[in-house]
Amino acid sequence: MSRSALITGITGQDGGYLAEHLVAQGYEVHGLIRGQNNPRAAVLRRLVPEVRLIDGDLHDQSSLIAALEATHPDEVYNLGAISFVALSFKQAINTGETTGLGVTRMLDAIRVVNPAIRFYQASSSEMFGKVRETPQTELTPFHPRSPYGAAKVYGHHITVNYRESYGLFAVSGILFNHESPRRGLEFVTTSWWRPGRPTPCVSSWSSPSVMSGCAGRSMWSSTSDSSGPRTSPCWSATPARRGASSAGRRPSRSPSWWR
Repeated sequence: MSRSALITGITGQDGGYLAEHLVAQGYEVHGLIRGQNNPRAAVLRRLVPEVRLIDGDLHDQSSLIAALEATHPDEVYNLGAISFVALSFKQAINTGETTGLGVTRMLDAIRVVNPAIRFYQASSSEMFGKVRETPQTELTPFHPRSPYGAAKVYGHHITVNYRESYGLFAVSGILFNHESPRRGLEFVTTSWWRPGRPTPCVSSWSSPSVMSGCAGRSMWSSTSDSSGPRTSPCWSATPARRGASSAGRRPSRSPSWWR
């Protein structure tokens, strides 16, 4: 019997690549979207026609419960967020509701509907913010410098809390900057790269690249690498390692730490 997955934020670049990866692995993939008029839904249907879309909103726990009951997923991938850092300052409350409390709503919906569902939270390098050390490790303290980063820290820790309190399979992956032709126009590196244009800063999409001199110093990689490890993140990870964070096996070629 094939496994089933529910992805929030499926119309973003990560969601699309992850959906393609899971479909290729034989999964039945469902995507949570807020209203069928989402302009990116048509693009997703063209790229991954096997995906089934269902209405739901990270602001509304009852809709999440209904989505879980309708799709019966084995795994949930929470990629949905207000992910543009600059916008998070203008919409701080909405960012907290979606990027932070949205994690709690989904975890609690899983607890109510089926605690056996495996949960993956997309955490962010923005949680480190004012970094204490370079490079960062799993032990580096968080010091977020934006509403987005602060909301991600909350989502990261509430994932730990639900795992430890209720015994859920709940893990997080800390994702650094990753690029693809599908990334939104509001993000900085798209001004440097589009199909058919030269790539002065990124030499290869198949391995992490350091873009020193282009956008400061950060870890960069291809989205297809970070969203498509060789096996499903929820299936390969085993949450048991650190008491203060989630844990799991780091998939090969992924620019994230699994906590």
